[in-house]
Amino acid sequence: MLKSCLVLDQFVRVPELDLRSGFIVLFQGMISIEFKGKSLHVGDTVRVSSNVIEGAKTRIQTFEGIIISIRGRDVNQTFTVRRIGAKNIGVERSWPLNSTTLVDIVVVKNPKKVRRSKLYFLRNLVGKMSSAI
Repeated sequence: MLKSCLVLDQFVRVPELDLRSGFIVLFQGMISIEFKGKSLHVGDTVRVSSNVIEGAKTRIQTFEGIIISIRGRDVNQTFTVRRIGAKNIGVERSWPLNSTTLVDIVVVKNPKKVRRSKLYFLRNLVGKMSSAI
């Protein structure tokens, strides 16, 4: 008996495939991305270097925080990084993965275990708990 499942933007007919395994393939694309050969996952603490243009000058600005979400597919993929700024104010920035302003992404710390694809609950936590995963 042949069953069909959606696997990465195309329908594939696979013999005797449980539909749950198809969902697992789709779910993997929601929690991890590739950037210049580096694997990034939701929950990683990263340091993102990006080009900033101010008038006629360009400089590299770094932003360090936790990846709280990855959304989109292929060319439209974006990721959001959250950090706690001055006076305990949360700051979030989003970048398209294929952006020309991205210079480098360095993984500072890997989490122990993340069981969510979106870490929006970190927005409600206060202090050290919002950065400890």
